[in-house]
Amino acid sequence: MTTITATQSISHGPFSSAGTCPPQFAKAQSSADTFELIQSPDTRSTPPLSTPQLITAVQSEKLSQSTPLLNGTPNSELNEYPLIQESLLHEQKLNLQSGNRSGFIRSEITPAKGIVLGLHGWSAGTWQFEHLGQQLAEQGYHVYVPRLPGHGVVDPQGVPTSKEFPVNHEMHRYTEFADRVYGEAASTGLPVHTIGLSGGGAIALDIAGRHEVASSMLYDPFLSPGDAIADSLMSVFKWLDLFTFGLASRLLRLLPVIFEGPKKDIEKWGRNGHVNFNAAQIFTLTHYGRQAVENARGASSPIQVIGTDFEPGVVSRELLEKVTSDGVNRGLYTFDESSEVPHAMIHWREFENDEARAQVRALTLDFLEKGNALTS
Repeated sequence: MTTITATQSISHGPFSSAGTCPPQFAKAQSSADTFELIQSPDTRSTPPLSTPQLITAVQSEKLSQSTPLLNGTPNSELNEYPLIQESLLHEQKLNLQSGNRSGFIRSEITPAKGIVLGLHGWSAGTWQFEHLGQQLAEQGYHVYVPRLPGHGVVDPQGVPTSKEFPVNHEMHRYTEFADRVYGEAASTGLPVHTIGLSGGGAIALDIAGRHEVASSMLYDPFLSPGDAIADSLMSVFKWLDLFTFGLASRLLRLLPVIFEGPKKDIEKWGRNGHVNFNAAQIFTLTHYGRQAVENARGASSPIQVIGTDFEPGVVSRELLEKVTSDGVNRGLYTFDESSEVPHAMIHWREFENDEARAQVRALTLDFLEKGNALTS
């Protein structure tokens, strides 16, 4: 079991606003990246929660035994945010897994401190923000969780399929998605904070490198495989593409990949998401992640990475360290192997260690309030 020591070292407690709030921003006039600073002195501060209260909060999440679902604010109540409302209304027309639909959770504090753009893990779904999203709303943030490209799709028989995931030579789909959802979040006129898990972490990092954000929290972002053989394979096929006019990596579409752990979860509790892929889809995500690292070099916004040594073969540790060394106010907080914190570290269905989950929440909320990156 891990301990809550990192939470205890945070001076104002895990949920503290220290009696103040971040400055608010007026709606962009000419582009999503141009903000006009205004003051918001009326935002209510939220009282800090003690460590026992925080652990109780994450333990209470397990009271619901139903298939997880992001319960968002009804679209009819989002008229003031037309870009987000339009995107959600369009998605209602699609045949998707319920736990993979995009959602928006309105802040429970007025005026809101900012908007969190929550980016779920590759192959999973928006349900991963089921509890964290509500917790963020309680602390004064709007939360917008869009469905990643190709996710949530089912075949005519209702069986989840990854056939619409970006494959080789479709990296632009991730870039276009990042630009679209950032623009939707920024259209609220509020400071944009990005929080991303795994593949969603790569998207959050890409946004931080190319747009104006208030902060970026990355949960074990997938920037390249941690397994040396898989990592080298991704590089070899990209090199071969140069001499085969892009044909070499097409062979990866013939190489099946199955996520055995999530597959067992589907049988156990109806996990929304996908478990069967081909290597070309991982190839595309890998090179998008590597490009995100380059895009974020020297970015001025605070970046906090939370990694884990428990599953070292999933994510390239070298790139995590590169991200946090390529700019100021960046930190890499790592759970050691004995803590048994897995790559997916948000939802209790994938991660039942209450103390460690509370610690992740404490680090996240403190970082949103203060913007000070922490290194373990």
